[in-house]
Amino acid sequence: TEWGDFILRVLKKIGSDKISVGAMRSPYDIQHLPGAVNYLSVYDDGPSSIKALADFIMGVAVPKGVSPVLRQTN
Repeated sequence: TEWGDFILRVLKKIGSDKISVGAMRSPYDIQHLPGAVNYLSVYDDGPSSIKALADFIMGVAVPKGVSPVLRQTN
């Protein structure tokens, strides 16, 4: 997708270890971003999920849980 291509270009240009990618609806999005090192999925795009993601990014909250989706490796 256009958005995914943009994210891949940013990861490559800035450095994947310096960027966190957040998926708002599906943990399977990680399979489209093989360069993402720091990846979070909140499984929903509602206000409480967006706040939880923002709290983590700002260092207010600690993420819990493990993704049920394995990263595909080549």
